[in-house]
Amino acid sequence: MADTEVLDAVAAMPPMVSSEYHVVATGIATRLGAAEMAVLERCIADASDPTRGFNALYVLLARHRRALDASRFRALYQRHAAEQLEKTVADVEERARAEIGKVRSETLGTLGLLAAVIAFIVTTTQIADRQPVNEALRLLTGCAGMLSLVFTAFGAVFGVVRPARLILPAVLGGGLLLAAFLT
Repeated sequence: MADTEVLDAVAAMPPMVSSEYHVVATGIATRLGAAEMAVLERCIADASDPTRGFNALYVLLARHRRALDASRFRALYQRHAAEQLEKTVADVEERARAEIGKVRSETLGTLGLLAAVIAFIVTTTQIADRQPVNEALRLLTGCAGMLSLVFTAFGAVFGVVRPARLILPAVLGGGLLLAAFLT
């Protein structure tokens, strides 16, 4: 906006009692640069036209109010954004802790199961070592069936695979266990 345009716009403002006065002043204030603000400040000091001086003052006040409002709203937004960020971080931390606890529990369960399976295999092998061949084969067949059923149950409990994929190991384990008892 040029200097003369600013002075013309201020001079052409509607009367103060009209409802358009503030709207026009705000419209002028949004287009002001540093040079135009200096012109309006000189216009305020000019006593030859008090109405134009008052209008210039009102436009400058509208500009400063907009700047203050923008600053206030920016501060409100930043405070709100910081609060939202804190809540989001707290939620993510809580979910991460829960997930880590779940993984830790599953890992410990898996390690416990594997330790029990290893102990079961070692004990069964040591017992089968002292048995006649037919009895040892029967014992090892039963052990293989039991292990297959244990791992199938483990897969079902922890949801490692789809339930349809657990049918074959369950049938194999049951068949081996049944063969061990029937022979």
